[in-house]
Amino acid sequence: MTLNGWFQILLFLAAILAVTAPLGRFMTRVFNREKNWLDPVLRPVERLIYKATGVDETKDMRWTDNSLGSNFNLDWSGMNQYFGSGQTAMYPSGSDVLTALVQSDGVDPKDYGLGLIPTEGDNSGVLSGGNVAVVSAAASPAEKAAAVKWIDFYYMQKLLDKSAAVADAKSLISNKQPVGVPQLPIFDKAQLDTSLGWIDSYINVPKENVAPFQNGIFDQKIIAEPAKHTQELYAALDSVVQAVLTDKNADIDALLKGVNTQIQALIDADAK
Repeated sequence: MTLNGWFQILLFLAAILAVTAPLGRFMTRVFNREKNWLDPVLRPVERLIYKATGVDETKDMRWTDNSLGSNFNLDWSGMNQYFGSGQTAMYPSGSDVLTALVQSDGVDPKDYGLGLIPTEGDNSGVLSGGNVAVVSAAASPAEKAAAVKWIDFYYMQKLLDKSAAVADAKSLISNKQPVGVPQLPIFDKAQLDTSLGWIDSYINVPKENVAPFQNGIFDQKIIAEPAKHTQELYAALDSVVQAVLTDKNADIDALLKGVNTQIQALIDADAK
């Protein structure tokens, strides 16, 4: 073989090696329905194809193959029980729900996976939330100081201090609880990666099962809960969700417009 032939072979191998990692990461994001750099170009084309072929991607699982089932009158505990007993394959919930599923519903972490709900458009995002540690206003100064110290110990130190992170992981292991359950990050990705590195040898939740969430959460736009009339808004939206899941001809835009009018009236009344 000539020198030029060997050069072409080596050049081809070098090109293959160069694109392997970035192409692999790109394909992973595509298959996990995570945002990628081609979305602004190809997503509109995809929606156009759906429209031209009469496919509604928001309804197929409900109205075509019925994979969403027909029972939508479930609370949080009931939904977890459904999932734990194998009566439903997937459902939207908090990222840390696996702990409750293991504790109360006997779910094996190996059978659990976590991803992100796809979002589209500049106005879409992920609703923030989480646990609230409340200290009574009637507590004494010493009690308030103790409460703040406890909150720092229980919630924060395992994310900031290696010894606290390892102690927490060991405690979970001894109580047969999952370690490495994804949560909405409090700090940046570097700190998250550091804290996970501290407990890497203790993690018993398959990393590949939760990678779509862990790898994509920092790309999501986080939207704070409404400052006023939060529960009224959720109650109103619950009716919308129920209608969408039980009425094939539900007018989603009209339903959401009605909720907006209802809640805006409450907000305007506060300003008077």
